[in-house]
Amino acid sequence: MNAFAPVCQQTLALPVAVQAAQPEPVQTAGRVCLFCGKAFVPWPTATKKLYCSKTCKAKWFGRIKKAKARLNRPLVQCGFCGIKFSAKRSLKRQYCSHSCRAQAWNRIRRAEAAARHDPTPRKCGQCGDDFSPGIYDRLRSPRRFCSKKCSHVAWVAKLRESGKYVSSYTKLRLRAMEKLGAKCAWCGFSEHYALQIDHVNGNGWAERIHGRRNEYRFLSRVIKDTSGEYQCLCANCNWKKRWLNRENFMFLNRSPRPVSQPGA
Repeated sequence: MNAFAPVCQQTLALPVAVQAAQPEPVQTAGRVCLFCGKAFVPWPTATKKLYCSKTCKAKWFGRIKKAKARLNRPLVQCGFCGIKFSAKRSLKRQYCSHSCRAQAWNRIRRAEAAARHDPTPRKCGQCGDDFSPGIYDRLRSPRRFCSKKCSHVAWVAKLRESGKYVSSYTKLRLRAMEKLGAKCAWCGFSEHYALQIDHVNGNGWAERIHGRRNEYRFLSRVIKDTSGEYQCLCANCNWKKRWLNRENFMFLNRSPRPVSQPGA
C-alpha cells in the first residue's frame, strides 16, 4: 500500500475486521467566528476552536490588547472644549483634537493683538480717506493705505517716478528700436510708442507660419541681425507699405499695386 495515498483510500484498503474496530469520527456542529461573524465547520479534533482562521484570532487579541491599553491611559481635560480624553502618546498633550488646538491658538493670538491694538483713525496715503486699522495691524510698520488697491497704485507710481517700472520686454524692444535708428525710415517719426519693426522684404508672414511667434526671440534676432532684413516704421507707414506691396497676399504671388513713390 502506498504510504502517500489519501486517508480515505488507506481506510478502504484495510480488512473489514480492522475497519469495524476503528472508532467513528466525532460529528461537530457549525460554529460562528467571534471576530468576523462568519459560520465555519472546525476539524473533528478542534473541539474548542472559536475563530475561523489565525488572522481573525490575531485581530481579536489585538483588539483586546488595545482596549486594555486604552483603559489604562490617564484622562486629560482639553484646554479648549473641556472634554476629557485619553492621552495616547504624551501626557503633555493639552487639546483633544487639531481643531481645538487651532481654535485655542487663534483665540490667544487674537487676545494678544487686541491688547496692542490702536483704534486711532488714520488717513490713506493714496486716496486720502480715513480708515481704522484692524486688530492685526503690525506695530513696526503700520498700515498707510485703506485697501490693497490703493497700496498697489501707490507702489506702481513710486516705481514709475524712480524709473524702475520697466518690464524686460520693454527694455528689449527699446534696444531693438535703437538698433534700427529709433525713428521711422519713411517719415522720420521718432516717438517709440508708435514705432513698429517691419520686414523689408515683407516676409513676416513666413516667420509666423513657421512658428516663430515668440516676441523675446524675435527681438533678439532683430538686435543680432546684420543683413538689414528689418527696419523701423511708424504704424501709418507700416500699414501703407503693407497695402501698397500687397504683403498680406504675397503667398498668392500677387504683384504690388502700381505706385511710383510708396513713401510719399
